[in-house]
Amino acid sequence: MLNQPVVVKGWDAAARLADLGLTSEQLVRVAQRARAEAATCTDFDARSAPGVWLWSKMLRFLREELVLGGWEMQRPRGAELTLNRELGIKILVTSGDKNTGSLVASPQPKNPKGPTFFDAVASNQPTLDFGPGYADPEVSVDPDFLETLETWIVVYRSKRSGEFFLEVSKPAQIEVNGFVQWEERIVVSVPEYDRFDFAAPDTDDDAPYRLTVERLG
Repeated sequence: MLNQPVVVKGWDAAARLADLGLTSEQLVRVAQRARAEAATCTDFDARSAPGVWLWSKMLRFLREELVLGGWEMQRPRGAELTLNRELGIKILVTSGDKNTGSLVASPQPKNPKGPTFFDAVASNQPTLDFGPGYADPEVSVDPDFLETLETWIVVYRSKRSGEFFLEVSKPAQIEVNGFVQWEERIVVSVPEYDRFDFAAPDTDDDAPYRLTVERLG
């Protein structure tokens, strides 16, 4: 059984984010812009639209913040990665459950994830051989190199009240049932909007489809 993850907050979080080439100011801007965009959805949109829009804009605005600083985008097998070769880091973005941002409970990704999510988590463990099928025409770097990059996940949760919870966390391993064990969690404080009316339900999807995961072998 793994030890409890290191949870970093406050001033210590700013210093730790700097080690990852990130700032709390960047992440707050990303969150505020994304939820403002998602709030434009109305009842005429698909029911899952606010959640889909929020996830997509979180990803887009994070990339807009980072790419000018030397980060790049990759999409191996459809996974939306943002990576920094020099720092040896790759980042995923996902919505989280009610424990996101908690200092005592362990957050989990909200929806079932595909094999690329498992692969990314595995890269923080001893290297696994995914075979020749791992090659992807959209990947402009060697897949073996991608596996050497440390995986961090931006996990967020938005509530109708205007509260927004955000953390940048490093997974240690993923269990057979899909439960993620964390090694380190950097909790970022995001200010509330006054009278913010975010229409997305707490059970919204963070992608326009669901993926059922089956572990092979």
